Amino acid sequence: MFLAAEIGMRDGESVVSLIVKHLICFCGNNAAVQLKRIAIKNLINVCISTPKLFLSPQILKIMDSAFKEESDISLQDAVINELGTFLELEEKKTIERNGLDNKDSKTVELDVQVFHGRSASYVNDGICASLVQRYLPHVLRNCLYDQDEHSLKAIQFLQLIVRVGFANPKLCIPTIIALESSNVLLIRQVALTMHEDLFDKHESLIESSYVDGLKMAVSYRKKFVGGKNLIHETGFLKNFVKVSHSDSKTTSTKKFLKMLWRPLNTLDTEDVFEKSQQELADVRDYLYFIVANFSGVTLKNQDENKVPKRKIIQS
Repeated sequence: MFLAAEIGMRDGESVVSLIVKHLICFCGNNAAVQLKRIAIKNLINVCISTPKLFLSPQILKIMDSAFKEESDISLQDAVINELGTFLELEEKKTIERNGLDNKDSKTVELDVQVFHGRSASYVNDGICASLVQRYLPHVLRNCLYDQDEHSLKAIQFLQLIVRVGFANPKLCIPTIIALESSNVLLIRQVALTMHEDLFDKHESLIESSYVDGLKMAVSYRKKFVGGKNLIHETGFLKNFVKVSHSDSKTTSTKKFLKMLWRPLNTLDTEDVFEKSQQELADVRDYLYFIVANFSGVTLKNQDENKVPKRKIIQS
């Protein structure tokens, strides 16, 4: 039928490859943004039906181009949305494959294809992990783009990959911490849920990135309220400490409180005059933000109360 229609299909060529070939024509730099967005969306949908196409250099190049600085943000939204759809479908397949019913290992036969890494499910898991690794930096950046539609799409994608475990928690937690400082309730709640999840599963892995997250939170809030108004930002640390208090041990909160004041160590009297104005301004803004937020923190015991006092004196 397709051959008879004379639409450029060659003998032995699959319908999928024909569709991809035609869609790629509308993904070039000269295409109008609206047309290109629709073409990319449909191209990724075709790849979802045939996941190995995601490994095609030509298709990867098209998706990569959507994340270039000069690209329209709507193209990035399209890629993130459709990749999210792919990951959700693969998650459902995994749940269906593993089943929710109990299986006796004595009665379940070994899937030889899975064992040797040749089954479609095994290959698709590898494709999912590869795509997440490739585009995670762009997704994390877009999470902090604004507090509106564009960031919400990226945040939803981040929430998905955190839930299914495709992302490195250490790479994700700084952005998640920054999102916890948002004054948009939905964003703040989603970020806190992700933080709690990672804290329960990977506490020792993520705690070393807390300071990076706090600095990112300061930059994030400065973008929306300006540096001078950081002193009026409150409530962030209160929620943050609640996460560490969810652990029955007191060591988690004490570790965090020690890290909290670490950036002040850069202000040693010996080299403070060697710092640039921007570096000093960054420390000042960090201090404004932390002090304003710390006033709302409730600590559990005297040991926790001593930590900030000791760290401030040392600084």
